[in-house]
Amino acid sequence: MTIAELEGERLSDEEIIHFGIGLLFAGNETTTRLISNAFYCFLIDQPAAYPLLRKELSLIPKAVEEVLRYRSPAQFMMRRVAQDTNVFGVEMKEGESIIAWIGSANRDEEHFVEAEQFDLNRANNQQHLSFGKGTHFCLGAPLARMEASIGLAEFMKRYSRLILPEQWSLSENLGQRGFLAKFPVRVER
Repeated sequence: MTIAELEGERLSDEEIIHFGIGLLFAGNETTTRLISNAFYCFLIDQPAAYPLLRKELSLIPKAVEEVLRYRSPAQFMMRRVAQDTNVFGVEMKEGESIIAWIGSANRDEEHFVEAEQFDLNRANNQQHLSFGKGTHFCLGAPLARMEASIGLAEFMKRYSRLILPEQWSLSENLGQRGFLAKFPVRVER
């Protein structure tokens, strides 16, 4: 029996299944990228972060927010224009596709001081757009934050040091540009 309903219209069982699969994929893929990006930030962008966070585990949620801001797991979103509109002088026609560059917005110098720097002490780093905004805000955001914070804390309790891999690479795929393709981190207990 289908009980999902919006404005009097019910979703079919097939639509619910596709929605569920999408949620599972989106939640797994993005949280995995978030944690991988954290290790990249701690080894490449701010190498002093890992030892500091290991001493002060209470700072991990703030570090997760800065990773989300600086290396968002999703760099862009595609949307279809619902009706003819004008945004900041740009005409957009119904049915056209647009791309919102989240990674760019998260490095907006007018909103984030020294936006091109990874900074664990950034005061406003929770104001990123990595989980969207408004009606398009990610319903899994609290779970992703919790998973990343717990995962990183448990990892840091076990391993005293991260060692930069000798060979690593970023993806060349346009949709995943900047994401890690290979990053075999070594650790010390």
